[in-house]
Amino acid sequence: MLYHGADHEHVRHVADLAENMFEGWEQLHKLEKRDKILLRVGALLHDIGISINYYDHSRHSAYLIENARLFGLTHREQLLCAIIAGWHTGISNKYFRNKVYGEFLDEKDWDKAKKLSTILALAECLDVTQSNLIKKVKTYITKNNSACIVIITAGDASIEKHAVLNQAKSFKKAYNSSLLLEEIPL
Repeated sequence: MLYHGADHEHVRHVADLAENMFEGWEQLHKLEKRDKILLRVGALLHDIGISINYYDHSRHSAYLIENARLFGLTHREQLLCAIIAGWHTGISNKYFRNKVYGEFLDEKDWDKAKKLSTILALAECLDVTQSNLIKKVKTYITKNNSACIVIITAGDASIEKHAVLNQAKSFKKAYNSSLLLEEIPL
């Protein structure tokens, strides 16, 4: 992250938002506690590919992560972090399924990557303008099994809200659940 000049404030904010969503939706995603670390690593490194090409940075971020020395992660976990970061702008099965990943990852891993990258995509949407307008998120599951994000805003967050709602279809595919959004101004 330091070497590739990522915007530290932005990526840390996105990582914090992603962790909050992960914790609030535990009964929905049913992932393990260790997976929160993979989400955090993917979130902190999701923009490092900007140092290569801004417009295709998610793919470049994935490449840099898969080829980096990331101590504390298994090789499988490092590949998952690469996929999570690589999919933060949209899931691309074609790109990743054609690579060596198929030899290391099983269907459970692909499902995990899809769920975690969807959370990262939502967190990125919540700071899409990089203005830190979303100060905090709270998440919960409704009685009809819809996932709700409550955003605490410090200003006009209409661009962020629009970006989140554009992720509803991807969220439905990953979680088989509807996505709702509520706003509480500061």
